[in-house]
Amino acid sequence: VRADNITQAWQRVDTTLNKYNILLTTQMRARCHIILGDLRKMHFGLTTYAWQELGGTVHRIYHCAAAVNLLEPLEALAETNIGGCQRMLELMSIGAKKELHYASTLSVFVGSNAQGRMYEDDKLTSSTHLYGDRKSVV
Repeated sequence: VRADNITQAWQRVDTTLNKYNILLTTQMRARCHIILGDLRKMHFGLTTYAWQELGGTVHRIYHCAAAVNLLEPLEALAETNIGGCQRMLELMSIGAKKELHYASTLSVFVGSNAQGRMYEDDKLTSSTHLYGDRKSVV
């Protein structure tokens, strides 16, 4: 979540969970750790020590972060969306193997020639909207 501090981050998490009637138990909350960072920055803006420690202790990564603005050019969003994915993969390369759970919109397929099963190397053609063109880059 985007936040300036841990308290604000937990408030945003709780607000979203409450919207879906999900309540974290004390035990569940104890397993969650919020680390403030910025996808646009090297090592998410963490110190080298914190980056290495994070990479050495995490086992699963749920990556849902993105900058979404349909009016901005790709260049304005690339550092967060493309660079952020690259940095997430760099984090995964530290220490033991990790699971990556990557959530993204399926809108990349809307207005394209996509049919049936798609693979990451498949090229979309006939895209009729800029959002799909941008998402297919990531």
